[in-house]
Amino acid sequence: MAAISLLIVHPNVVFRLGLEAMLKNSGVRVVAHASNGKDALKETVQRSPGVILLADQLPDGDVFDHAKRLRTAVPAAKILMVGLSPDPISMARAAAIGIVDFIFDITSVQELVDAIVAAATGTPPAGSSPYGMILSSLRDRSPDSNVDLTPREQQALRHIAYGLSNEEIAQSMSISIETVKEYVQNILRKLRVKDRTQAAVWAVRKGVV
Repeated sequence: MAAISLLIVHPNVVFRLGLEAMLKNSGVRVVAHASNGKDALKETVQRSPGVILLADQLPDGDVFDHAKRLRTAVPAAKILMVGLSPDPISMARAAAIGIVDFIFDITSVQELVDAIVAAATGTPPAGSSPYGMILSSLRDRSPDSNVDLTPREQQALRHIAYGLSNEEIAQSMSISIETVKEYVQNILRKLRVKDRTQAAVWAVRKGVV
């Protein structure tokens, strides 16, 4: 297999340089570094990397907004996000915009290489991984007879419980924002709650997420 081109986006220069050194002779070719979202976009347009390794925190704004711009600029590039701890809301936001994997606690070079190769080849994360479980939850359309919601409303409720916006829900579920608003109104009415926060609390208490 040809070498996978990788753009590393992380605010810590020691992390970036150390990672590049670790990946030498691994079949992964680091083509550029960036410390923030603005530079990441510039490098993505110029280099068209196969994979973008993206830190979950950047100094110049919301990382998920930056990720959307990167995906728009070079749709073929796969984004692999790296973070310190598996925060469900961050993982859900990542899933909603099409980030292929979200990894934590890398213990070896081979583990990192495997994740990069999986991202490049479109291999989904393991279902037992934190991110794999979030992906499964957000995609699940199986009906639950104990909840007076349609399967799609149940799916929307899981998105709400993770704190996603209407726009993020629309993108994740491949529906219009108008349809999302309709689902939200149905959910609030059927659950007899006043707002999204109460609906999210209800979902957590009932084990919907």
